Amino acid sequence: MPFCTLGRWLAARVRRPAAHPTVPTVARGTTRLLAKVGLAIAGVALVAACTETATTAVRPAVAGAAPRALKVPISAASAEQVSAGQSTACAVMRGRNLTCWGNNAAGQASPPGDSAFTQVSVGTAHACALRLDGSIACWGANGGGQASPPSGTGFRSVSAGTNYTCAVRGDGTLTCWGDDPASRTGRTNPPVGAGFAQVSAGNTHACALRADGSVACWGGFDFNGGATSPTGTSFTQVSAADHYTCAVVSDGSLQCWGLSGNSMPVPPYHGFTQA
Repeated sequence: MPFCTLGRWLAARVRRPAAHPTVPTVARGTTRLLAKVGLAIAGVALVAACTETATTAVRPAVAGAAPRALKVPISAASAEQVSAGQSTACAVMRGRNLTCWGNNAAGQASPPGDSAFTQVSVGTAHACALRLDGSIACWGANGGGQASPPSGTGFRSVSAGTNYTCAVRGDGTLTCWGDDPASRTGRTNPPVGAGFAQVSAGNTHACALRADGSVACWGGFDFNGGATSPTGTSFTQVSAADHYTCAVVSDGSLQCWGLSGNSMPVPPYHGFTQA
């Protein structure tokens, strides 16, 4: 999930559910956390928080200028799951086909045309999706091999990050592929062993959730412990962002750690299912 602009803005500014949660106001530079953090803050369905056909107000590029309007080209009732990247978003529709919109400079808004998908994840300039048979399809920028997934079926989860991708295999082990520059050493080298249920690829680090509720994080360029795995807490979902991480605790609360600018690691309220 790269990634952090909306997550930072929402965590810093939103303190109660919006009166009309299907029309969220988001910061300029919407990221992959749009669908997920919007859900947590508004306390509404993931798709409803991100896919309403009404226009969404966006901050003006120039101070004092009038806000721009962003039209989301799908309805909440027609989508199953949504993922927003740096400047592109994709959705799994109820017919199991994919729809993408936004920046298409690298082909990241041009998904495969078949109708057999269960999950989609959008990174910086590429995206990947999981088919019904557990195989992975990726498209968009591929300079580091991030859009060249391993063959085979049975994968459980996939997450597109910044020029790399991670997935959970059917046996609960992790695999990552793509670019791993010196400044981010280790982000494509996940922990060995089985027992993983979900993975999230951020910018400089990634995290994965084990079946026992523990979280494992890895990668370099660790700001204030963003890639440090917490202990002693049982989680149900995890999301790695730019230089921080958030996860849903088993009691429905949120816990965040890492770079704390703009109060990102201080999430409001309880009752969350996704971060």
